[in-house]
Amino acid sequence: GDGIVDVIEAGYTNPSLLGWVTGPYGADGWSDVIDAQASLNNQNTDGRGNANYLDIDSDDDGIPDQIEGQPTANPLPAGYSMALGTDADNDGLDTRYDNRPLLYGGSGIIPVNTDGDGLPDYIDLDTDADGQLDIVEGNDFNMNGMADEDLALTLLDSDGDGLDNKFDSSSSIKGTSYNLSTGGYTAGDASPGARCPVSRKAPGHTDRAWRFSSAVLPVQFLQFTGVPQNNSTVHLTWLIITEKEIAHFEIERSTNNTTYSKVGEVTKRVELNMNQGFSYTDDISTVGSEVIYYRLKVVGKLGEIKYSNILVVRKSTNNQPVTIMPNPARDFTSIRFTSENNENTTVRLLDNAGRLVLTQTTKLSKGINTIQLNNLSKFGSGIYTLQFLLNNQLLTEKIILTQ
Repeated sequence: GDGIVDVIEAGYTNPSLLGWVTGPYGADGWSDVIDAQASLNNQNTDGRGNANYLDIDSDDDGIPDQIEGQPTANPLPAGYSMALGTDADNDGLDTRYDNRPLLYGGSGIIPVNTDGDGLPDYIDLDTDADGQLDIVEGNDFNMNGMADEDLALTLLDSDGDGLDNKFDSSSSIKGTSYNLSTGGYTAGDASPGARCPVSRKAPGHTDRAWRFSSAVLPVQFLQFTGVPQNNSTVHLTWLIITEKEIAHFEIERSTNNTTYSKVGEVTKRVELNMNQGFSYTDDISTVGSEVIYYRLKVVGKLGEIKYSNILVVRKSTNNQPVTIMPNPARDFTSIRFTSENNENTTVRLLDNAGRLVLTQTTKLSKGINTIQLNNLSKFGSGIYTLQFLLNNQLLTEKIILTQ
């Protein structure tokens, strides 16, 4: 009921705008394209619960697919539209999203891809590619414009609709917000299905925060590392290249990867269009947590900002980073890392279109672990994404397959 036709959420295209796979069909009623496959391998982007076509929040960012699938900035007819709750032709598509409201089949919502990276927004964890995850930008519950919410997933879904209990506000399968209504206005659903306020950071911004990137600095982070020294300080270094003037860097720290606080600032002349390194030493002598999270906030001279990826630093000096060897790989690769607990983890492999092509669940032991992925030669050449949960953190790594 999210308005996106199942054929798209299963990983296929919908060029006919009818909601089913195009091409010849056999006498058995199956599309030849589908019939030729060993299995359907329906996409399950978040790796848990139902596949995307039965999941109203496919990427677990708390923003339902019905919202992320549509534009949210422009007025009608191009902007966001709430469902009508009617289906005259009984094809499962709400009349609002059915281009053939009296005939079986239809286009449904044509998924938006804000940053043009090949992943439509409803399965993209950072829709506007500003370095700040959608789960943070779309769920500012106290509306203070700061990333100070507890956004840790409960991993529970009591009503089975795919929306984590953290963000679910009803037992109905409804992906709506109280702060978003038809036309993009802020007087939304009085009884919404999701808690997400999908707010704007400032009144002058032309779109919701998780989609607004016009004030993002064109900064490329080439490197961001942190080395603990005697468990009393962390020496942070980063390497960037930028084409616009930068005012300063703010160093932000967290012990739960949810609430970040500014702990330092670096003000230094930044040369344009050339690699340049910076550093900062953070005093962690009073930090009780063994695991510390860092991110950089880069502030431009005109007020633009960009966040770095999250850096994880552990006080224990015997812990090793994640290593993937060989990489590039052909038939197999091994992932080596340190786990803080005895737990299970599921490794997911996604292709460059965001399709889930492999899952492998492994039991981890406290200490150093190695997971081997085999039979990779059946996948085509290209850049793939590895994801798995480790020490309560979702890790994402890139791997290149060459066949």
